[in-house]
Amino acid sequence: MQTRALDKNGDWTIFNGKSLFKKGNNALAQIITSKINLVVGEVFYDITQGVNWQYLRSYVSRPEQFIAEIEAQILSTEGVVSAELKSSNFDKTLQIVYSVVTIFNDIIDVKINNANI
Repeated sequence: MQTRALDKNGDWTIFNGKSLFKKGNNALAQIITSKINLVVGEVFYDITQGVNWQYLRSYVSRPEQFIAEIEAQILSTEGVVSAELKSSNFDKTLQIVYSVVTIFNDIIDVKINNANI
């Protein structure tokens, strides 16, 4: 598994005119966090991808519903075998940590920090 590396601003990283890439578990962790930070309808070729943050902010008041949506996004990611919630915090911003089992038989922690709520 390989994906273009993103910097802290979500921009592609380029060194000496060449794109940098992440592989294996690092790529999978970046794909998961990118997928969760994506707003539904943002990708022109698949408008079903992403999280419907507007709906969640407007109509959902229970943290369990946020967690269920995020977990569904994680589990639908290619390369993910299972995911277990390790911690969550819904105090002004969304902070969730999942322990994810990958197809590489490794366990990685995926941290989601999202100010969209």
